[in-house]
Amino acid sequence: MRIHSFFNRHPAAGVIPLFLTFYAVISLIGGTIDGILLVTKILPMGIATSIVSVISMFAYKKYFSPEFGGFLQKSGIPEGFVYLFPVIAETAYIVTSCGVRPGDLTISAVFLSLYAGLNEEFLYRGVVCSFLMRENRREGKILFIAFGSALNFGLVHLTNIIMGVPLINILLQAFNAFAIGVLLAAVYLRTGSLLPTIVMHTIYDLACFAVTGTESLGLEKEAVAGFRDFLETGIMAVIYIGVALFVMRKSARQEILARWGEIWHPIPDPPVQQYGWYAARPLYGQPYAPYNGYAGYPQQPGGQGYVPYNGYAGYPQQPGGQGYAPYNGYAGYPQQPGGQENAPYRQPAEAPSAPCPDDGFFQQPVPPAENE
Repeated sequence: MRIHSFFNRHPAAGVIPLFLTFYAVISLIGGTIDGILLVTKILPMGIATSIVSVISMFAYKKYFSPEFGGFLQKSGIPEGFVYLFPVIAETAYIVTSCGVRPGDLTISAVFLSLYAGLNEEFLYRGVVCSFLMRENRREGKILFIAFGSALNFGLVHLTNIIMGVPLINILLQAFNAFAIGVLLAAVYLRTGSLLPTIVMHTIYDLACFAVTGTESLGLEKEAVAGFRDFLETGIMAVIYIGVALFVMRKSARQEILARWGEIWHPIPDPPVQQYGWYAARPLYGQPYAPYNGYAGYPQQPGGQGYVPYNGYAGYPQQPGGQGYAPYNGYAGYPQQPGGQENAPYRQPAEAPSAPCPDDGFFQQPVPPAENE
């Protein structure tokens, strides 16, 4: 059973190395296969990264097992598709207004869309949102997590500028990604399931690639965005964020917290093992319980030193117990306050001993002779 000490000590910063690790693994494997096959760039990369993304989901769940319940909460799947109706509506608008035909859906577009749906949903919603909910299951953090993950999702689209796409188009795409990212994060936080967001993300990208082609990754290199593009993007952004705020409204946040309390369930205490008179918790080293007449040990909560036992009034370790208390006729010891040297102990002078009449081995004292 893993304790995850690093993430427990650094809950805020822990999401960064976790995200970068999975991002590097998925990207490197996809790029390596792309370079080995030396065929169309999009097809092998889309297939490889889709497979690695699925494997990464299982690896993430396994790493946090048994604490993490997984990315797929089946009870939240139907409502997730209901909350994503703006994405469904815009996808239908793209398909109908642009006259997309089945022949426009190339095999490269299908795998590239699947890659985007699996990879981006796992990284930006699955890793970021789920890990932050591990440590921040409070009402005031829900909006922060949704908008923070969406901002990260929007900013990463700025890297498309290296493909030679006009800057204005890149900014427009990044803003649209941020807005739709808020809705996708809200749906995942509300339902606890990545399946609705993966499906809708894949279908949405597939519609875009069918219109613009995969060579520019869904972006027109020549046509510069105009006023109509900004207007449509702005309207859809308002709708996306508005629906997201409704999904995460204050009256629904307790439901969100309850669902994530089930997803990140606490690790159960190890079973108590019995050993004779005492009980121990060997994994975490819990203090020992009372044993064989002793009321407690120093390690036990509230157990300072030893308590009185077998006639002794106390020991030096006991609070207020300075030195040994009087016992068996002794008036005190040097350690006792005011006890200089050994206190007097009255007994007759030492007398010669005589053999024990029983067996001659044990000795017993003989009274001294009287003075004549």
